[in-house]
Amino acid sequence: MYIVTGLTKMQNNRVCMSVYDEENNCYRRPIFLRDPITYHTVQNITLFSIIELTPIHHQHNIISPHTEDFPVEDTTQFTQIGRLNTNEQIKLLKKISVPSVIDVFGYDDNNTPFLTQQRGRFFVWPNSGIRSLGTVQAQEARLYEDDFGKIRVDFTDLTGQSYNNLPFVSIEQDHWKDRRSYINKFNRTSANEIFVRLSLSRPFQPSNWGQRACFLQVSCIHRY
Repeated sequence: MYIVTGLTKMQNNRVCMSVYDEENNCYRRPIFLRDPITYHTVQNITLFSIIELTPIHHQHNIISPHTEDFPVEDTTQFTQIGRLNTNEQIKLLKKISVPSVIDVFGYDDNNTPFLTQQRGRFFVWPNSGIRSLGTVQAQEARLYEDDFGKIRVDFTDLTGQSYNNLPFVSIEQDHWKDRRSYINKFNRTSANEIFVRLSLSRPFQPSNWGQRACFLQVSCIHRY
């Protein structure tokens, strides 16, 4: 059984999708070998949808930290065959979450975290790290718009470590009729449980950086 855990905005109508493989207890990132996954492909599913995937045995070059890449048969659209209810969602999130962001991405042989920070941005270097997807429990989380109209996230994990100015990349934001009202409501509403779903971007080099990196981003936030 594959449970949809992330639907992330990319350029040119493309979507980066993640699922949790219940049989093997791990994240997967489905990829098509010919065409990209798009908004059209995922329009009938949502977070916590249960879907069917048909893995294909194909030589695919797995490059750290994106170790979850998972070639599957192409389909015009994914079909939801079920969806987790609220109690099942919380149960899954507690099962797969960790208290520390650092623990998500692992440590090298010297016990140094792969996740690093420079100039206010968190990232993992290409060809390092043990994974690019994970979930942490949080003490608090806040949404806001930056000066360019992009949605950003500040949150604090259960160890007390704060992460600020992270991109919020869920396609769900496209469904908000009034972004400002949603953000204000989100920030005012209390929650007993907060789960932050994290991912790393594919390697890219911002204009003001000297080399490529895989930057930390927030794919979704679950509050109960």
